[in-house]
Amino acid sequence: MNPLSLTCLGSGSALGGERLWSSLLIDDTTLLGLPPTAIPQLHRLHKDLTKIRRVFISHLHADHSFGLPFLLLHYRYTDNRPEPLYIIGPSGLKAVMKQLCRLAWPGLCDRGFPIQEPVRFIEVAEDGSYDAGGFAFDAVRMAHYNMLSFGFRFKVRGRLIAFTGDTGRCDAVLQLIDGADVVITEFTHTAKDVGENGGHFDASDIHWLLEHLPPETRVLATHMSGTPSPQDRKLDRILFCEDGAQIEL
Repeated sequence: MNPLSLTCLGSGSALGGERLWSSLLIDDTTLLGLPPTAIPQLHRLHKDLTKIRRVFISHLHADHSFGLPFLLLHYRYTDNRPEPLYIIGPSGLKAVMKQLCRLAWPGLCDRGFPIQEPVRFIEVAEDGSYDAGGFAFDAVRMAHYNMLSFGFRFKVRGRLIAFTGDTGRCDAVLQLIDGADVVITEFTHTAKDVGENGGHFDASDIHWLLEHLPPETRVLATHMSGTPSPQDRKLDRILFCEDGAQIEL
């Protein structure tokens, strides 16, 4: 089996302190989350931005989506894209991104930006199977407060990857991770148990997740607000993302 390459551009939650906001690049083609900090990190790690084919945005909070105007600006002036970029996210994504671009670069928007760029928006309103330029994926509604937020399932190099986005504990998480080879999970509350808050995972939720995964499933944690306790031996099987880390699975 060919190795799967993951690059951690950032590993932090919105209040992640010194961590950059969570974003992962898979196989140099698939981006999970697009915060503003992802763009300089891509350059710092000498990534070719024209190789990115698709971006998954689980929901429209700023630390997951506000990097798009900067990415499109790069394509306008630095690296012209040879083919479309697919931006995948919840309903309303296109309108919000157009508004963001207009706030960020109003002069450019008067001349057709970003619509003239080779961008295709794939908006997800409900659970189901979708296609982005021949790339198949499934979307599963997660429990993130009152927001429309999705986890995604897709294959890269024959490996089934499940990405939770932001979520609290819910049955939909079990549907999302079923049969996955690699699970990428949020772990926002690393330093405390917060109970049933409905929006993010804490250590007890991570333990619950692991109980439902076979030992051969690789598990990566991101979107962290701190550093998990080294005394929690149940977490030994998890690989914790660190900013700038290159991971081979």
